[in-house]
Amino acid sequence: MKYCEDIRIVSENGYVVLNNPHNGCWIKLTEECFNYVNNYINTESEHEDFINQFDLDSRIYIEDILNKLKKLELIDYNNKNELVSVDIAITALCNLKCLHCANSVMEFAGEPSTEELKSVFQILSKIGVKTICITGGEPLVRKDFFELTEFARERFDKLCLMSNATLINEDNAIFLADNYDDISISIDGYDKKTCEAIRGVNVFDKIDKAIRLLKNAGMDKISVSSVITSINRNGESAFYELNEKWGTVPILRRFAPVGRGRDNDEKLFKEMFIEDLNGRSINYKKTEVNWGFLPQYRTTICDAFMSNIYIGSDLCIYPCGALNLQEFKGDNILKIDNFYNYMRNKGYRETSGYNNYKSIMPDRAPYCSGCKVYMFCNTCPAYMYLYNKYGYLEAYCKSRKTILEKKIYG
Repeated sequence: MKYCEDIRIVSENGYVVLNNPHNGCWIKLTEECFNYVNNYINTESEHEDFINQFDLDSRIYIEDILNKLKKLELIDYNNKNELVSVDIAITALCNLKCLHCANSVMEFAGEPSTEELKSVFQILSKIGVKTICITGGEPLVRKDFFELTEFARERFDKLCLMSNATLINEDNAIFLADNYDDISISIDGYDKKTCEAIRGVNVFDKIDKAIRLLKNAGMDKISVSSVITSINRNGESAFYELNEKWGTVPILRRFAPVGRGRDNDEKLFKEMFIEDLNGRSINYKKTEVNWGFLPQYRTTICDAFMSNIYIGSDLCIYPCGALNLQEFKGDNILKIDNFYNYMRNKGYRETSGYNNYKSIMPDRAPYCSGCKVYMFCNTCPAYMYLYNKYGYLEAYCKSRKTILEKKIYG
């Protein structure tokens, strides 16, 4: 019996919090209870001899805690560390110029060739990757998009597409429905006005038409995502109603001040951010976003380099799409001799990109040092990094730390 790999243990005010950073599960124990459990796990003697020193009620209590720790995978955790899904930006080019686009930082990279992408698909399929998400830029701008799709479809169990939907039409809707298991469409608003304020004229109508075409072609797994900005922040209810009307799954995402998002953060982000800091708590139900509230079930986790990686349009490995920045750039997948051994032996740990990524994780980041609630304040380390990089973190932290300390240790 042993603690999970990289377990986080923090103590404050007579309590100890244990957290598995790989699945987000956590538990709070009294210091007295934790000491018993810790001694039990670390004892060199037989566990049965250790537990028998206590009276019956204490044994039952400690064994109950141990069962909970196992259920939450805080002890005896089997981290397979298998790469199961990969996001691939097959292009950095796009037919839109959305105000908030973070991926615009990759526009310099252009497009890999058809044969290069086929080689990437071959490499990933040979090591057992099950799911591929094709993204961009806008994937449909590529002239070889249909060829690449057919090539990937033959090699992976699940094929996903992220698109702005403006190039979906009567000629390709059936092809997309036949070849993709699910399609995610970006809208970034809740009606024509808010969508087009960010994405451009006539985009909303094109999305509406694309969804109807996909539905008619038999595609029933469509999600619609919206990045929350100052323009659309008051429309969460309308966003859910719109998705209900379309029969799509709503996904809300946080704003990332990167690329054109950084250029336009005064307009798209700052006003909303200041309102939130001044007490306007935004709680987006039915989504992964939990702005300003303590996540009920999970702490900060990140599956980058464990079960998921992002391959940029430069064919280099990045932790995720939110961190496709030069400082997190890893090796070019086509220049790795044996990708299976590379992943199994964690060869990526030798890259500066990986080490820069690890340095922003909350248990290592200097801006989280000494904090007793660092693992609860945000479920995505990328946003904490970006807030710090662009000067928002101090205000963000100040507004939440006291509240979280009361919720966790009060």
